[in-house]
Amino acid sequence: MGEGTIVIWSFRACVNASIALLKDCFRGCRLRLVPSIHRRSRMAWCGQLGNLNVVPRSKPELQQELAERLGVSPSDVAEDANLRDLGLDSIGVIGIVSRWQRDGLRIEIAEFAAAPTLKSWWSLISR
Repeated sequence: MGEGTIVIWSFRACVNASIALLKDCFRGCRLRLVPSIHRRSRMAWCGQLGNLNVVPRSKPELQQELAERLGVSPSDVAEDANLRDLGLDSIGVIGIVSRWQRDGLRIEIAEFAAAPTLKSWWSLISR
Protein backbone atom coordinates (compact mmCIF):
# COMPACT_ATOMS: atom_id res chain seq x y z
CA MET A 1 0.00 0.00 0.00
CA GLY A 2 1.30 3.40 -0.94
CA GLU A 3 1.01 6.93 0.27
CA GLY A 4 -2.58 8.08 0.67
CA THR A 5 -3.90 4.61 1.46
CA ILE A 6 -6.43 4.23 4.23
CA VAL A 7 -7.19 0.84 5.71
CA ILE A 8 -10.26 0.11 7.77
CA TRP A 9 -10.25 -3.26 9.52
CA SER A 10 -13.67 -4.66 9.99
CA PHE A 11 -15.59 -7.86 10.32
CA ARG A 12 -18.34 -8.57 7.82
CA ALA A 13 -21.03 -7.09 10.08
CA CYS A 14 -19.20 -3.74 10.21
CA VAL A 15 -18.16 -3.44 6.56
CA ASN A 16 -21.07 -1.23 5.46
CA ALA A 17 -20.68 1.06 8.47
CA SER A 18 -16.96 1.44 7.75
CA ILE A 19 -17.60 2.33 4.13
CA ALA A 20 -20.22 4.90 5.12
CA LEU A 21 -17.81 6.41 7.66
CA LEU A 22 -14.98 6.60 5.10
CA LYS A 23 -17.20 8.24 2.50
CA ASP A 24 -18.45 10.77 5.05
CA CYS A 25 -14.91 11.64 6.22
CA PHE A 26 -13.67 12.18 2.70
CA ARG A 27 -16.73 13.83 1.19
CA GLY A 28 -15.81 15.49 -2.09
CA CYS A 29 -12.84 13.20 -2.70
CA ARG A 30 -12.87 10.44 -5.23
CA LEU A 31 -12.56 7.38 -3.05
CA ARG A 32 -12.18 3.90 -4.46
CA LEU A 33 -12.83 1.12 -1.97
CA VAL A 34 -11.58 -2.36 -2.72
CA PRO A 35 -11.89 -5.42 -0.50
CA SER A 36 -8.69 -7.27 0.30
CA ILE A 37 -7.95 -10.26 2.48
CA HIS A 38 -5.26 -10.08 5.14
CA ARG A 39 -3.73 -12.82 7.25
CA ARG A 40 -5.99 -14.44 9.84
CA SER A 41 -8.97 -14.11 7.45
CA ARG A 42 -9.80 -10.55 8.38
CA MET A 43 -11.38 -8.44 5.72
CA ALA A 44 -9.83 -5.03 5.05
CA TRP A 45 -11.27 -2.24 3.00
CA CYS A 46 -8.57 -0.11 1.42
CA GLY A 47 -9.39 3.35 0.14
CA GLN A 48 -6.89 4.77 -2.33
CA LEU A 49 -6.65 8.56 -2.14
CA GLY A 50 -3.37 8.94 -4.00
CA ASN A 51 -4.43 10.33 -7.38
CA LEU A 52 -7.66 12.27 -7.18
CA ASN A 53 -7.43 13.46 -10.80
CA VAL A 54 -7.82 17.10 -9.86
CA VAL A 55 -5.90 18.50 -12.85
CA PRO A 56 -8.28 18.86 -15.81
CA ARG A 57 -7.78 16.16 -18.43
CA SER A 58 -9.40 18.01 -21.32
CA LYS A 59 -9.95 21.56 -22.46
CA PRO A 60 -13.74 21.36 -21.87
CA GLU A 61 -13.07 20.10 -18.32
CA LEU A 62 -10.73 23.07 -17.73
CA GLN A 63 -13.33 25.42 -19.20
CA GLN A 64 -15.99 23.99 -16.88
CA GLU A 65 -13.76 24.32 -13.80
CA LEU A 66 -12.89 27.93 -14.61
CA ALA A 67 -16.54 28.77 -15.29
CA GLU A 68 -17.58 27.31 -11.92
CA ARG A 69 -14.82 29.25 -10.16
CA LEU A 70 -15.85 32.49 -11.89
CA GLY A 71 -19.59 31.93 -11.52
CA VAL A 72 -20.22 32.21 -15.26
CA SER A 73 -21.41 29.92 -18.02
CA PRO A 74 -18.75 27.74 -19.68
CA SER A 75 -19.55 29.46 -22.98
CA ASP A 76 -18.44 32.76 -21.40
CA VAL A 77 -14.94 31.32 -20.94
CA ALA A 78 -13.84 31.60 -24.58
CA GLU A 79 -10.38 30.39 -25.61
CA ASP A 80 -8.89 33.88 -25.82
CA ALA A 81 -10.99 35.62 -23.17
CA ASN A 82 -8.87 37.24 -20.48
CA LEU A 83 -9.67 35.43 -17.22
CA ARG A 84 -8.89 38.61 -15.26
CA ASP A 85 -11.61 40.43 -17.18
CA LEU A 86 -14.00 37.63 -16.22
CA GLY A 87 -13.18 38.13 -12.53
CA LEU A 88 -10.28 35.80 -11.76
CA ASP A 89 -7.89 37.55 -9.38
CA SER A 90 -4.45 36.49 -8.18
CA ILE A 91 -5.88 34.72 -5.13
CA GLY A 92 -8.13 32.70 -7.44
CA VAL A 93 -5.17 31.70 -9.62
CA ILE A 94 -3.19 30.66 -6.55
CA GLY A 95 -6.12 28.58 -5.24
CA ILE A 96 -6.72 26.74 -8.51
CA VAL A 97 -3.09 26.08 -9.41
CA SER A 98 -2.09 25.11 -5.84
CA ARG A 99 -4.73 22.38 -5.88
CA TRP A 100 -3.37 21.10 -9.20
CA GLN A 101 0.17 21.18 -7.82
CA ARG A 102 -0.90 19.00 -4.89
CA ASP A 103 -2.14 16.55 -7.54
CA GLY A 104 1.28 16.47 -9.20
CA LEU A 105 1.34 19.38 -11.65
CA ARG A 106 4.89 20.77 -11.86
CA ILE A 107 4.24 24.21 -13.34
CA GLU A 108 4.71 27.43 -11.39
CA ILE A 109 1.75 29.64 -10.48
CA ALA A 110 3.51 32.61 -12.12
CA GLU A 111 3.27 30.93 -15.53
CA PHE A 112 -0.51 30.74 -15.21
CA ALA A 113 -0.75 34.31 -13.90
CA ALA A 114 1.31 35.61 -16.85
CA ALA A 115 -1.04 34.14 -19.48
CA PRO A 116 -4.64 34.29 -18.16
CA THR A 117 -6.57 32.67 -21.01
CA LEU A 118 -8.16 29.26 -21.40
CA LYS A 119 -5.99 28.57 -24.45
CA SER A 120 -2.75 29.43 -22.60
CA TRP A 121 -3.69 27.48 -19.49
CA TRP A 122 -4.57 24.40 -21.52
CA SER A 123 -1.24 24.73 -23.36
CA LEU A 124 0.58 24.76 -20.00
CA ILE A 125 -1.37 21.83 -18.54
CA SER A 126 -1.17 19.61 -21.62
CA ARG A 127 2.55 19.89 -22.33
